[in-house]
Amino acid sequence: FCQTHQLSTMSFYKWRQRLAEQTEQAPVRQDTQFIDLSALAHHGNTRWHIVLSLGNGVELTLSQQ
Repeated sequence: FCQTHQLSTMSFYKWRQRLAEQTEQAPVRQDTQFIDLSALAHHGNTRWHIVLSLGNGVELTLSQQ
């Protein structure tokens, strides 16, 4: 990985540690909701548009037209 991305091994381990610490400190949200998309897949011509807000300004958009 490091060679492919021209990254020093030391830098890789430093960033891996930082990300691990952030993950450990991240609060767990209790209001998480799940959407079963399999039900939508069985309705042929049904159109849908879903935007998932992942935090830090990151959004995942799913749609079927």
